[in-house]
Amino acid sequence: MRLLIFHSYTATQVCSLPKLTGPCMARFIRWHYDMRSSECKMFTYGGCQGNANNFESKAACLKKCSGRSS
Repeated sequence: MRLLIFHSYTATQVCSLPKLTGPCMARFIRWHYDMRSSECKMFTYGGCQGNANNFESKAACLKKCSGRSS
């Protein structure tokens, strides 16, 4: 049996979540929004146990989070 839990976040909530690399050992290049610098920054995602502040491209990060500040 597999249980999937989905969370619904507003854009402000997504963009304010911390960067989570996760404990797994994959090496996916992803982007997260950093509220302190108001920038999308690249990071390496391990592939599991991340959060919604995890975008496949800088453009996707900017589209969701650009103009947001703390």
